[in-house]
Amino acid sequence: MNRSEKLSALYSKSYEMIKDLLLYQPDDFRIEQIEYDDSNRVDSAVVSYLVKRNLTSVEEKFVSAFIQANQIERIYKEIRFNNEEEIKGVYMHSN
Repeated sequence: MNRSEKLSALYSKSYEMIKDLLLYQPDDFRIEQIEYDDSNRVDSAVVSYLVKRNLTSVEEKFVSAFIQANQIERIYKEIRFNNEEEIKGVYMHSN
């Protein structure tokens, strides 16, 4: 498998895992970073996607253009892979 095919497979595996966790299709899904081990296998990847932030009751009462513009945030997750490049875990990252 060449590098392009490997990256495509990594993207698909990662996207499907996040989609299954969220129970909906993530918007603007991206692979931000990939780390390889000494054997040139994918060890981990950081992915991100957009989500709509829930407004607090105070924000709902005083919704301004600024708050409306900031209702969307980018979420980051680290996905770790085993030696066969299968997903072994998904980890939270704080923004």
